[in-house]
Amino acid sequence: MSIIDRWNADSQGFLYGFSQCINCKHLIDYKSKSCKAFEEIPKALLNNDEWHDKPYLNQDNEIIFEPK
Repeated sequence: MSIIDRWNADSQGFLYGFSQCINCKHLIDYKSKSCKAFEEIPKALLNNDEWHDKPYLNQDNEIIFEPK
């Protein structure tokens, strides 16, 4: 199962087909791609190529995706 399929299957009620970041309570501003976990959110997370269910490579905190 791909990351996108997993996200769609696990995210009942979330915006379908959008970045996981849109549904995360840590998002600060989607336009500037900033959140509490990253000054600039990595493209792999924005594009749902990877799921942010654990700290990302070289992330300097322990903040992960949490639904709004």
